[in-house]
Amino acid sequence: MSGAPLALREAGEGDLSAIAQVHHRAYDRSHFTSLLPAETLIAYYRYFLTDRAGIVLAEAPDGAGLSGFAVSGEGIPEGIARFKREHRHAILRAALAHPAQSARKAALQIVRRAGAAGVPPAPFLLLSIAAAVKGQGVGRVLLDAVHDRARRQGHDRIGLYVNSPNIGAINAYVAAGYRFTALLHDQYYMEARLA
Repeated sequence: MSGAPLALREAGEGDLSAIAQVHHRAYDRSHFTSLLPAETLIAYYRYFLTDRAGIVLAEAPDGAGLSGFAVSGEGIPEGIARFKREHRHAILRAALAHPAQSARKAALQIVRRAGAAGVPPAPFLLLSIAAAVKGQGVGRVLLDAVHDRARRQGHDRIGLYVNSPNIGAINAYVAAGYRFTALLHDQYYMEARLA
């Protein structure tokens, strides 16, 4: 990354709108959550502002705004499940508004459930890294920050799920020391040991 280093800080409630904006820029329409309206994404990310999980922000030092964010911590699957339960109507509205993407997502969920048995993920998970602009090293800075959070919380391994077509992310994770543990149809589960 060229120029001045990014400023890192923990997100708070007041950052959720900017996080939703970066999410919409970072994820293409093949990622179901990109179909959710901003207010639903804000609700989604609120579930990860806990004492066990968090969102680290990378901000441009020149005041240009949010460069990216990473969501990680303990209790990630529970947060996702709670969001799905409590916001099922908003999720259904987004699904009905985008039937082609929703049908693909539903089919993959059925296959993923069938293949997920017996794959215990690490207690500390990286849920997502999103950069407003790709190719500027924001993702690597955020990944390092997530690793630091895991170490501070006493973890020696970290897990993540990545979509199998996302070759760029897979290569970045392999370069950072992640190894393949399981293939769940369209996603790989990867883990890294933290020194």
